[in-house]
Amino acid sequence: ADPDRATELMTAFSAYGLPLGDAFQMRDDVLGAFGDTATTGKPVGDDLREGKPTPLMAIATEHANAAQLQVLQLVGHARLTDAEVIDVQRVIRETGALDQLEAEISNKTDEAIAANEEFIASLAETTTFSDSELRPALDNLVRATGSLESAQQQLTLAQDIAAGTGRPLVDVADALAKANAGNMKSLQALSPTIRDNIKEGEGLSSVLQELANTFGGQASAQAQTLAGQMAILRNQFGEAVESIGAAFLPTLQGLVTLLRGVADIVARTQPRLHS
Repeated sequence: ADPDRATELMTAFSAYGLPLGDAFQMRDDVLGAFGDTATTGKPVGDDLREGKPTPLMAIATEHANAAQLQVLQLVGHARLTDAEVIDVQRVIRETGALDQLEAEISNKTDEAIAANEEFIASLAETTTFSDSELRPALDNLVRATGSLESAQQQLTLAQDIAAGTGRPLVDVADALAKANAGNMKSLQALSPTIRDNIKEGEGLSSVLQELANTFGGQASAQAQTLAGQMAILRNQFGEAVESIGAAFLPTLQGLVTLLRGVADIVARTQPRLHS
């Protein structure tokens, strides 16, 4: 990636990664108190027996009345029975702690999704790659890495490689996806420069760093050229036309229905006019 964009990219990665990490941790807390063994691989209520301090328990304690607090004091007892676990779970629900945390998980997830949408839009506005190129490339890398944050980082690298080699972004992203599985052949096949830079048996992190050193900043440089600026304008125009078309689709559908009705009326009255 372009070193000049490091701060911008790290901000984008954090905007996604931080709320998603919070949502993941809160979901883990809920599963620790309510999850079944088949899902978590741990006994039901294991976190309650452990007395693990979590936002879920903090909220329940804050909103509990005297009787409910007495039940919550059972949390942390290693020999908590299944019946006592059910009592604690009931109190957590009654205090509204579970609903409040579920709402927060939903909010954090929405925040992460919005941040990723903003990330895609930012790339489409500042590089020559269109939304329709970026999304499938990112999807491929997410599947390969198992992490959206890692996939976002590799997508910016894929853009630099595509700009530097002239290869389609989808091909570069596919090659990087395979490299995550240990197959470097597709990367090497992208260009002689890459083939020469990847050493036999070299690890993924070392390969990615080598590629960043070689191609870093090329997508930004390409975007600054006249041809690059024209490509960005074409992409933005295409997105605008697509958005406008989607916005007017209900109106057009209504108009078509109306015109069909008029045509039917004309068809029925035409024989009478002739007679």
